[in-house]
Amino acid sequence: MGVVVLLLWASFSDAGAIFLTIPKSAQMAGMGYTGVARWEDPSASYLNPAAGVFQQDLSATVLNTITFGAGELLIHAILESQGIPRQPNWLDSLANDMENHYWEIGWTQELHHRFYQRLSIRISGTRLNWGTALAFDEHGNYLGSWSPYDQATSLNVSMLFPYGISLGYTLKYVYSFLAPNDIIRLIYGEDIHGEARTLTNDYGLLFDPGMGFAIGIALYNHGGSMKYASNATPEPMPTYLRYGFTLKLRDLLEKVIGEPFSTLITLTYSRDWMKDRVGIQHETWSGKGFEVGFLDVFFYREGTFRDISGMRVGQTKGWGIRLGAINLDVADDGDIYFFHQPHNWWVSLSLQTPQKEGFLDRWIGKKVMGWAQALLFPGAGHIYEGNERGLLYSALSSFLYSMYARQGSRISLFGASVVYALSLVDYFLTR
Repeated sequence: MGVVVLLLWASFSDAGAIFLTIPKSAQMAGMGYTGVARWEDPSASYLNPAAGVFQQDLSATVLNTITFGAGELLIHAILESQGIPRQPNWLDSLANDMENHYWEIGWTQELHHRFYQRLSIRISGTRLNWGTALAFDEHGNYLGSWSPYDQATSLNVSMLFPYGISLGYTLKYVYSFLAPNDIIRLIYGEDIHGEARTLTNDYGLLFDPGMGFAIGIALYNHGGSMKYASNATPEPMPTYLRYGFTLKLRDLLEKVIGEPFSTLITLTYSRDWMKDRVGIQHETWSGKGFEVGFLDVFFYREGTFRDISGMRVGQTKGWGIRLGAINLDVADDGDIYFFHQPHNWWVSLSLQTPQKEGFLDRWIGKKVMGWAQALLFPGAGHIYEGNERGLLYSALSSFLYSMYARQGSRISLFGASVVYALSLVDYFLTR
């Protein structure tokens, strides 16, 4: 498995923590890994640290992770009808137990200042489990097994200035676990550690004046290095530069005709390029993709991705459903890999305060929409209305349920249920 995985990031062969180059958005994966000039996705700040400030109020999102609530039954039914796993593994043709997870919560505050217009703070975490590893000595004796993984926890801050200009910064704490120290000492007999950690930085700029055209640029993983042995040469971070643009046809037409345009169909096109800045600088990746929306409820996406060095060239596709604050996004990039990978699924569930009134809000009514979402997921009704308590209910219930999923603790399951009930009582009593 290890040789193949390294080939996928051949352009970063001199860098450590290559998992940081993997996008964390099902929306953007479906559009050819583009998105440096997009902000609508709650996970957009991972591709551009300046993106989060364009999102109003609150958001919470998870990737490839089961959450808690009656809405999970609906999601399972939708995905099962399409033959899609609710919690898909990552590149299961290489190993059947690799996992790619991401979570993020975000909060945006209007500053009511003519220069500093809006502030956004976002906290996120990503973890890539590389599957089960086995160790044997030179005589073939079994030494043990473990699960290597890489993870990063991030704090993102972005600021919106006049004319649709935003700047963003992300500080990442990166941790890499390769193997237990006792296993390494048995094999190598040297002062080599099975883990490494560092801090690194992302910087972003996004220009979106609201006219249907946006430009973005971001620098990732600048500074820091991974060092597993006291006498080893530090491995630099996978530093790279991404830049691109996005066209939104509906917004462009609204500016041209001077009045709101139909929400029946929307069309968005994105184009990204990426340059590796480790060693000799050269263009390594490029992507392009489009999204067609119907009534701002149903979305279809396609894209093309090219990474010649990593031998990842092919088509991506995806779709999404919007129900007020609830966003379900699915993507499949299995076609881009040079080995046989029939499907590589991305499943993202987000709760996000709507940017504007949608078709369903007008048709069903905002009151009924709020009730429905409060029943489906803890905190969803609050987030729909921009109430900060929704983030607390959502984050706490998801954390407790994840503890139950990992450890089977009924106390954690009971705790998640209590949080769910409290969120319902809080929502309906305060109407």
